[in-house]
Amino acid sequence: MSSETTLELYKRYATEQDKYVYFLLAAAGAGIGFVVQRTDCALLTWPQCAAGLAVFLWGLSFWSGCRHIRARLLTVYNNMTLNQLYNGSHPMQPPAELLEAIVANTNASFEKATRRAARSGRWQFAFLVTGAIALVVWRFWDMYERTFPHKA
Repeated sequence: MSSETTLELYKRYATEQDKYVYFLLAAAGAGIGFVVQRTDCALLTWPQCAAGLAVFLWGLSFWSGCRHIRARLLTVYNNMTLNQLYNGSHPMQPPAELLEAIVANTNASFEKATRRAARSGRWQFAFLVTGAIALVVWRFWDMYERTFPHKA
């Protein structure tokens, strides 16, 4: 496979991954908005705890998605820096005797950011799904409370 094809596939993958992350961010935001709208002027009852949990989990999903994006940006920056260092075009190109140490440090930062991006992406999805489960629990619990009201 040619290097142009490989580069094009990488670009396509990165674009699709970005769309996926932003879709999950939008889904978390929409879920939070839905619960806030549905609980407007609602009395505090036990079923509302499940709704609060859903909002909390979606907030964590949103936060994880933002961390994922920041980590991905850092990997791109580190890649750009490594490329400049190897090509000798870095604005603050170090002397040859320091280059190896700086490249090793940049590589370590790159690997750390890559792991963080992957971990944040997994947590973003997990929190989103768990929040959706909490939403379903809230709705069923609320329906149960309205169907079989407790007598005081």
